[in-house]
Amino acid sequence: MKSGLMQRTQAYQNVMEILVEEEIERRLDQLSPEIAKSINPIEVATYALNRLPPLYASSEKGWKYQKQRGMKEFAKQISTVVSRSISAVQKDPIRLATPLFDAKDPASQQALKRLKKLLLQENLSWWELPRVVEQALIKAWHGEISWKHHEQFFVQVAETKIPVKSGRPWGMDRYGRW
Repeated sequence: MKSGLMQRTQAYQNVMEILVEEEIERRLDQLSPEIAKSINPIEVATYALNRLPPLYASSEKGWKYQKQRGMKEFAKQISTVVSRSISAVQKDPIRLATPLFDAKDPASQQALKRLKKLLLQENLSWWELPRVVEQALIKAWHGEISWKHHEQFFVQVAETKIPVKSGRPWGMDRYGRW
């Protein structure tokens, strides 16, 4: 006989989630609007909840008890963990990574479109480009691909200027040469 757990909508709740959400709201309200806007509260909550004990309740009485217990026993720990969570989310190097160029820039899109045509790779992305070019160069080296008929194409791709953070277009060396 089935217990009916799979048919429920929410028969129990982790009260720690509520306590963490309240603390995150308090902390974000103390920050400048620009900084607060740059922080994803879901990331902060996830990080914090993975470092705190759960406080489950399945009734109103149990929920009130667990909330009082959480505020009494874990208030300092919640505060510390939320603070560390906000710092961790802000310091995440992947999250703060600034792309070298804007892939949505029209010049970038045009260059990628040309490379897709040249390399016969309709689903090519900037991320996959090094691997695809490497494979194409190996095939060309072994005589499996003839690049001669693409000379004009290479000139067009080389002339495409893609803005990058360094101020030089993609493919240009530090002396401004291609």
